[in-house]
Amino acid sequence: MGAGGDGTGAINQSGGTINVNDGTFGLFVGGNTTPGSSGTYTLSGGDLYVIANTYVGNEGLGAFNQSGGTHDTGRLVLGSTTTGNGTYNLSGGTLFDDAIVGDAGTGVVNNSGGTHYVTGNLVLGNQATGDGTYNLSDTGILDVDGSTTVGNEGVGHFNQSAGIHFVFDNLTVGEGIGGIGTYQLSGTGVVDADELHIAENGTGTYNQTAGTTTVGAVFVGRNNGSVGEINLSGGDFSADFEDIGVEAGSTGTVNQTGGTNTSSVLFLGDFVGSTGTYALSGGDLDTSFTVVGIEGVGIFNQSGGTHDTGQLVLGGLTTGNGTYNLTGGILNDDAIVGDAGTGTLNNSGGTHNVTGDLILGNQATGNGTYDLSGTGIVSVIGNTTVGNEGVGHFNQTAGSHIVSDNLSVGDGIGGIGTYQLGGTGVVTAHDLHIAENGTGTYNQTSGTTTVASEVFVGRNNGSVGEINLSGGDFSATVERIGVEAGSTGTVSQVGGTNTSTVLILGDGAGSTGTYTLSGGDLDTLSTYVGNEGTGIFNQSGGTHDTTLLVLGNGPTGNGTYNLTGGILNDDAIVGDTGTGALNNSGGTHNVTGDLILGNHATGNGTYDLSGTGITTVSNNAIIGNAGTGTLNLSGNANLSVIGDVVVANTGTATGTLNVAGGTLTATNIDNNGQVNYSGGAITANVNNDGGFSVSGGAERTLTGNLSNNSGGTVTIGAGSSLVVSGVLTNNTGANIVANSNITVGTDYNNADAGSGNSFDHRANVTGSGQILAAGDVNQAITGSAVSNGTTAAPTLSLFARVGEIVTQNYQIANTGSSGPVLRGAVQTAVNGGNITDARLVGSGVSAGNFGPIALGGNSGDLGVTLNASSAGALSGQTVHIENNFDNVQDQTLQITGAVYQTAQTSVASTTIDFGTVHVGDVVATQALSVTNAAPVVALNDTLEGSFGGAAGPFTASGSFSGLVAGGSDSASLVAALNTAAAGVYNGNATANFTSHNPDMADLALPSVAVQLLGTVNNYANPDFSLVSGAGSLAGGGLSFDLNFGSVLDDSGVVDLFLSMANDVFGPADLIDGNYDLTGANEFLLNGFASFFDLGAGMVQNGLKVSFDTNSLGLGVFTDTVLLNVRAHNVSGYEDNFQVRLNLAGQIISQNGGGNGGGNGGGNAPEPESVLLMMIGLSGLLLARRRVRL
Repeated sequence: MGAGGDGTGAINQSGGTINVNDGTFGLFVGGNTTPGSSGTYTLSGGDLYVIANTYVGNEGLGAFNQSGGTHDTGRLVLGSTTTGNGTYNLSGGTLFDDAIVGDAGTGVVNNSGGTHYVTGNLVLGNQATGDGTYNLSDTGILDVDGSTTVGNEGVGHFNQSAGIHFVFDNLTVGEGIGGIGTYQLSGTGVVDADELHIAENGTGTYNQTAGTTTVGAVFVGRNNGSVGEINLSGGDFSADFEDIGVEAGSTGTVNQTGGTNTSSVLFLGDFVGSTGTYALSGGDLDTSFTVVGIEGVGIFNQSGGTHDTGQLVLGGLTTGNGTYNLTGGILNDDAIVGDAGTGTLNNSGGTHNVTGDLILGNQATGNGTYDLSGTGIVSVIGNTTVGNEGVGHFNQTAGSHIVSDNLSVGDGIGGIGTYQLGGTGVVTAHDLHIAENGTGTYNQTSGTTTVASEVFVGRNNGSVGEINLSGGDFSATVERIGVEAGSTGTVSQVGGTNTSTVLILGDGAGSTGTYTLSGGDLDTLSTYVGNEGTGIFNQSGGTHDTTLLVLGNGPTGNGTYNLTGGILNDDAIVGDTGTGALNNSGGTHNVTGDLILGNHATGNGTYDLSGTGITTVSNNAIIGNAGTGTLNLSGNANLSVIGDVVVANTGTATGTLNVAGGTLTATNIDNNGQVNYSGGAITANVNNDGGFSVSGGAERTLTGNLSNNSGGTVTIGAGSSLVVSGVLTNNTGANIVANSNITVGTDYNNADAGSGNSFDHRANVTGSGQILAAGDVNQAITGSAVSNGTTAAPTLSLFARVGEIVTQNYQIANTGSSGPVLRGAVQTAVNGGNITDARLVGSGVSAGNFGPIALGGNSGDLGVTLNASSAGALSGQTVHIENNFDNVQDQTLQITGAVYQTAQTSVASTTIDFGTVHVGDVVATQALSVTNAAPVVALNDTLEGSFGGAAGPFTASGSFSGLVAGGSDSASLVAALNTAAAGVYNGNATANFTSHNPDMADLALPSVAVQLLGTVNNYANPDFSLVSGAGSLAGGGLSFDLNFGSVLDDSGVVDLFLSMANDVFGPADLIDGNYDLTGANEFLLNGFASFFDLGAGMVQNGLKVSFDTNSLGLGVFTDTVLLNVRAHNVSGYEDNFQVRLNLAGQIISQNGGGNGGGNGGGNAPEPESVLLMMIGLSGLLLARRRVRL
């Protein structure tokens, strides 16, 4: 059968049934054998059945116009031969076929309102000369049981602006070699396929500007030579799996400028030789797993939009090469850059939020690089690892790198990591690990590095770590350089600033740590060089500020500090329990506290001050505290000690002071070891309990006093006289061997000299040297803290708190108008003298001789230092001032006062959390629990406190005083929460404390910052909404009415679409819900699934209620759906209730035959009823689709 076999023909069918039973030839429209012939078939009603094939435009021009009826054919071929040109216009009715559009010729299908069921496959552009086009618009439906191929070996075009395109199997664009396919999706079009293949073997392009694409898997550029491209600028695109650039020789590209792409897995560059590219400039990309360069080459360019992925891998396998260029937009992921292959992430302007860990160079073959520049930001919730077991590089010239946990460079065994920080880059991390188990280098030329906790450089056995700082700011709480046995750590600083609370070189036994400072500033609270291992600090320039410097801290520690230039400011211990050496040959060493050499019994410390070195000690220099200490002064060096030089501080100590050159200045030299004075100059008061030797064959000058105490020996070598500018004192049990003269500038006091005419100033003095003593006396006690100084019992008052050191001075004055200078003794255990409290030290409470004192003069300051180590009143402490003349009043100095224990603040918790409450709730106030944690001793300060500084909705108030040691207050300092408005609140308040006693000024204690937390929730509000469909939804609260109205019978299935929302602004309670459908028998329900944790403003979509007018019959129908609601929040609050959805609808007759209820004939359907009929038809098609799947 045919129309226009060799000429021109037309067939018009408006009704009836036509059966073409020829199983060989079928139906020909437009030329069976003759090119140039034309034929037209118009089907507006009835049925056309063709057992074989329908050819439209076989060799000539054919057109098939269908606006109604049914056309059922074995196969539909449009444009069969090269001269054939066939067009099928489907504006209504139903078409069943297996279709080829443009077999060897040209074919076009225009589906604007019909239903096209393809029972097999749909092919556009079948043969190499074929050109096939399918235009799907308006209400057209295309349902393909097999596959849709756009461009098999020819050219295929699929243009969809509306309608629905179902494909049971694969939708392929660019199938065969040489095939070219283009798919254009726009408007409200819907594509639903099992798999989407863009360029299977040919060239394919998929353009989506709007609409919806839903597929199981996507392949873009699948086989060798294929070139595939997806351009997404709008609408929704979703798949379970997307593979861009699959096999060797394939090329796949996705360009997303808008819309949403959702996929569980995204691969770019799957197999070796493949290339996959994704360009994201707008819209949203949501994936669970993204691999860029699995075995092939993958490139991801993001200049805008948002990319959310659970895991991002760049360079998956050994041959994989993945690059991610982030110039804008937001990337949220857990990232591996260079897993087993090569990965590069360039962030020059985007925001990279790493929700887990960022790893560069993960496996042994992995090589990962992260380049951070411009305005780029990378924020890592977990760890950043640069070189795990492979090679990692992090290059940062600008931007911010924020790491919540650890930044590790050279993490695994064999791992090699390098971090390069310059420009304006900012690095913030909790810990910084340089060479955890491998090799790591951190180079900073500028920028800022901030480490909240610890820095490890060379942590475990075999690790080699290095930091090179030439500019910028570097800061941490603790820096450990060389940590465990077998590790090596190095820091080289030529510029910039390094700030750390604690710096450790050579931390564990067997470790080695080195710091070289030639420029810049190093600021630390504590520096340990050789903790348990070996530490070396070389300083040739720059400034090193540290509160405490320890060389040789542990028993196995060995620390060396070589100061050849620059400035070192510290409080120093050289040889704490280990071995330490400090060599200053040209730098400036300012000791802000004590300088201790050989601190503990096993400690051995040596200080060599030579050349042009300068050392200034603000407090005391202790040479051999409990261990062994040696200080050597030579050359033109200068040693200035503001406090005392103590040689061999305790009985177990060994101390030696060798002055062979240079200048030594100190307040006192307290010698229990050996002082050798052979050159240079000493300015100090010497208290000698050991050996003091003067040699060198020339006169030596001691600018100060020399007090030779019991057990001490002063030896003056022949030809080496000694000039003492102050007081020379020789106590009982002390000896002076004077082989040369001793010249005393002020006076000489000998404990065994006696009094009056029996005074022998040479008692216990041997040798031929001369000592001059003369004088006259009139005695008084003076001083700012002295009262009743001219009486026999003056008083010196001292007050302090535990831990303080308070010194008061007094003077012995000669108030006479004539006579010799004053001589005498300071007595602490006889004649009323009684110093038993170990807290009192100083020359003013040490037994010894005083004088001489010139007329009108005094002894100078005799210091009484109260080391407030324990609390309690000073009781019975006296010093007897015994002079060498009987006619001069002796005096006993009463030392009174007290030591208080400072109050100590202990706050049980610095966080007050009101939890989760509701708007309008009355919330009880919460109080800080404060304890005066000071130990209860003889005298205690009380604790005073106040609370305030909170901002709304919080308030903080209250105060207390008189809290005794060990006492607690859990009620006075309170905070409150105002629940007038919903919100998640995080505030702060400040608790201020002072320590109080009646004798001293109040002492401000550290304030305590208190965090105030609270969440005020709105109550949950479940609410149904009608999304689409011709019906009405009324009601609210706990009851809703969904009404389909009156619908004509046999008009199909009418669908109404609902949504369920938690209709309230956040924060609010969450909703769990499940639907009780046992009361729904007449209506069809779909999508009423249980849900959990539905938050404020969140919506459950896809609730469909269907009313089947074909099967129910006439009448009024009602059902009930119950939503069981559980409202809850994190506080444990829970409220269970039901929301009722009442369903109603009436079916009336189309022919006036009644409505099943006896209420008379039916009415003609309203226009909206017709719309319901159309929706019902679509619903049937959807139902048919679901059953077939």
